[in-house]
This record gives sequence, structure tokens and C-alpha cells, in this order.
Amino acid sequence: MSSATRVHFIGGTALARTHLPDGRLSEDIDLVAVGSRKEVATELDATLPAPSRAPTAG
Repeated sequence: MSSATRVHFIGGTALARTHLPDGRLSEDIDLVAVGSRKEVATELDATLPAPSRAPTAG
């Protein structure tokens, strides 16, 4: 199964980006891993660029 089918974009940001053109803007995204969370995290780390700043708490 590819990463594209193992990770789902959810939450308010997903709604704002896909259905609410004038909706809220947020810097975070919510993802749900399908299957082994550790395997999906490893795939994402290998695929995505390093963050440009440290994540914020909360």
C-alpha cells in the first residue's frame, strides 16, 4: 500500500482547503495513519522535506 493511501488529511484545515475558500487559515494539518503508525511515519520522514522551523506545542 502506498503512502498516498495510508495517510488521510482530516480536520478543519482539510475542510478549509477543500470546501471553504474563505475559511480559517491554519499552519498545522491533521493526518491519520492507516495501518502501522511507525511504518507510515518512517515513509513520511523519508518523503517530506525537513521542517523549516520547530513545531509548536499544543
